[in-house]
Amino acid sequence: MEHGQAPQSIPAALTDPATGAATLSRPVCAYPLAARYTGHGSTDQARNFTCEPASKAD
Repeated sequence: MEHGQAPQSIPAALTDPATGAATLSRPVCAYPLAARYTGHGSTDQARNFTCEPASKAD
């Protein structure tokens, strides 16, 4: 919590065990939100995702 409010998302990353480099990152969104690709940039980078309400198909 920061300033009395829980974060909307927490960044998560997958790292290459051989190099320790991050190979993929995504936001982990607070329920009931889900990470959605913005349609721009690499799908391997969290900055290209937003937290939006999950659809019933998810």
